[in-house]
Amino acid sequence: MAEADKTSWIYCNVCKGSTQHVLVASKEYDGHLRVGSGDLAEWGEYRLWACAGCDTCTIEDHYQADYLPSSQIESILHPKRTSSSRLTKHFVNLPAKLENLYSEVVQSNNEGLHLLCAGGWPSLSRHF
Repeated sequence: MAEADKTSWIYCNVCKGSTQHVLVASKEYDGHLRVGSGDLAEWGEYRLWACAGCDTCTIEDHYQADYLPSSQIESILHPKRTSSSRLTKHFVNLPAKLENLYSEVVQSNNEGLHLLCAGGWPSLSRHF
């Protein structure tokens, strides 16, 4: 990794904003996935980033694979970034079943399960 790549701007769940992160460690990997009768190659790098503001660490899985277009590189951050998460609202005198349904719809939206989320809204809208 080049010297310029030792820092990156990443949303920090603790600082609640995009902050400078410093690369603490990295480990390259190369693996194969068995799919049916063939193998698919997957290669990448695990990166440990520390927030320059609060020192909270984030792990990044930066990878490329045979099943992705040749120029596409994927990156997954752990724990999941909360920058676009919605908070659940508290409703007074809401029946427990409806409160659970509402909570699950919001959670499915936050996890990117938009089809599941959309399926839950008609059930909720009948009660409001």
